[in-house]
Amino acid sequence: MRVFMDAESFEEVELSGPALGGGEPFLVEGQEYRLLYAGEQPVRLDMPDSAALKIADTAAPTHAVGNSASILKEARLENGLTIRVPLFIKTGDTVRVSTHNREYLGKVQA
Repeated sequence: MRVFMDAESFEEVELSGPALGGGEPFLVEGQEYRLLYAGEQPVRLDMPDSAALKIADTAAPTHAVGNSASILKEARLENGLTIRVPLFIKTGDTVRVSTHNREYLGKVQA
């Protein structure tokens, strides 16, 4: 279960299970999110298409998989998810990840 607060009224709303739509790993405290309502009842969290997350750890390039045109390696994100990223991504980099299919979308420039 997650608790969301309306920024204007400070009313708290609780959502859990299917209402979170699988977006739990991408929720960041202090971030603003939209909730979809049916009448007065909140029914679903409207996740953004992508999230910026830091790389906590990456595999060595020797653990890469793929062909020469798209060699990828595993990387563990700060939220615990593991995704595949290009070889040039290193620990500490921030990357953009799709909240829909959990795939690497690109490196966030500093």
